[in-house]
Amino acid sequence: MAGHDSMAIVAAYAELELAPGATPEQVKEQYRLLSVAWHPDKWPAGRSRARAEEKMKRVNNANDALLRHLRDHAEVEREPSRREREYRQKLAGIEERLAADVKAACDAIVEQRRPLLEATDSARRVLADQSRACVADIRAHQHSALHGHERSIRAKALSDVAAARSQVRRSRDDREVVEAVVGAVHSARADLRSRRDRLASESDRRIEEAAEHRAVIYRELDTKRQALVDQVEREIDRAAAALVREADAARRRLLRECGIPDDAA
Repeated sequence: MAGHDSMAIVAAYAELELAPGATPEQVKEQYRLLSVAWHPDKWPAGRSRARAEEKMKRVNNANDALLRHLRDHAEVEREPSRREREYRQKLAGIEERLAADVKAACDAIVEQRRPLLEATDSARRVLADQSRACVADIRAHQHSALHGHERSIRAKALSDVAAARSQVRRSRDDREVVEAVVGAVHSARADLRSRRDRLASESDRRIEEAAEHRAVIYRELDTKRQALVDQVEREIDRAAAALVREADAARRRLLRECGIPDDAA
């Protein structure tokens, strides 16, 4: 059971990116830095925010475990020397500047990402408006063309019927003329139905093409948006890692300047 607790404490140190033997003040300060860097409100909704929430939960558990361990195993420490107090003051100043730099970097990345996401949303809305306008235009064209052809064919049929009736009136006994008129009427009706079917088919085809084009553009926008979010996440990770490395290098330089061994940190 004791070995399990020891492994848990070592894992907690690793989670907080601290070396074993860190003081409670160092644990609290490192927890504050990680809380600033991984706060879920600073990450976009979706996979990135879920990842930040999971990281924040692990950091909270590690902080609680370390503080409880250090409180249970506290020992009486000697009064620090003037040199050690100066070292701790300088180290606290460096860590405060580091925390401020991490917060400024995160805020800058969030501000840079916001206009890009807003532009993507605006493009999506414009595309949706254009798609609706295109469908409306196609339907209006279909309605106008269909009624225009129908009116022209109906007018021609009425004209043919009127001419046929006039001719019938002139020669009632001429059966061939009557059959020709009936055939012309049937032909006009068939032509009207054929044109109406072609217009309906063409309109449906155009609507389907517009929907396919809109789906392709939506997929492209979603792909670009996800690529942008992944790029911002990688930039934040690189910036946070660089700042942590810079803080570690500053600590080591300060240790060397004060003549304190590295394991005293």
